[in-house]
Amino acid sequence: MRRWLIRLMGLGAIIAGIALAGTVALNSPSKHRPSTFDAAVWKRPVRSCAPSPRGTMTSDLMSKRLRSGMSMRRVRDLLGAPDEVTAGGGWVYFVDWEDTGFLGTCVSLALYVDGGRLAGSEIDRAD
Repeated sequence: MRRWLIRLMGLGAIIAGIALAGTVALNSPSKHRPSTFDAAVWKRPVRSCAPSPRGTMTSDLMSKRLRSGMSMRRVRDLLGAPDEVTAGGGWVYFVDWEDTGFLGTCVSLALYVDGGRLAGSEIDRAD
C-alpha cells in the first residue's frame, strides 16, 4: 500500500510539473513579442480587458508614431475613434489583457489632450 501511495504522489508531481510548464509556455514573453504598428489592425474593434493584437504594437506606436503636439485629428486618422473619452477629454484605447498567472491585468492606452493637440500618452495597467 505504501509503495502505491508513493508512486501515486510521484505521478501527481509529474502531472503538476507538466501543467506548470504548459502555463509558463502559454504566458511567456515570446507570446507578446513586439510587432510593427499596423493602423488597419489597430482600428478593428476590441473589447476592454480582452486579448488583442494591439498589445504587441503599442511599443512601436508610442516610440515611432505618437508625438506630443500632433493634432488629435491626425491621431484619430492613425488610431480610429477612441474606445472611451474621459470626463477631462482624454482618449482611451483598449489594448490587451495580460495574464500574470494570479490576477490578470487590463491594459489600455491613455492619450492626454490639450487644445486639440496630443499632450502626452501612457500605458495604464489596472488589476
